[in-house]
Amino acid sequence: MHTPEAVIRSMMQGGRLSYVYLGAGFKQPVAPDAVLAYERLSNHVEGMNVLFGDGHVDFIPLDQANKLITEIQLFGHNPPRAEMIK
Repeated sequence: MHTPEAVIRSMMQGGRLSYVYLGAGFKQPVAPDAVLAYERLSNHVEGMNVLFGDGHVDFIPLDQANKLITEIQLFGHNPPRAEMIK
C-alpha cells in the first residue's frame, strides 16, 4: 500500500517530474508573458506546453520551444524576448 508520503517521496526523485518550474523568485505582479513552467521536450516530439505568468498555457512548436528554452537558460531572459519565440 502506498501512503501519500511515499508517493510524494517517489515523485521528488530524479526523472519523475515532467515540467521545469521557473516561478521561484518572481514578485507580484508577474509579467503576463513570463514563463512560470514548461514541459520537458522529451514529453512530446512536436513541442511543449508552457505556463505563462497570466495563467494561460500554450503549446509551443518544437522550433519555437528550442528558442524559448535557449532564451531563458542561456541568455537569462524571462520573459523571453518576443522575437525569439515567434
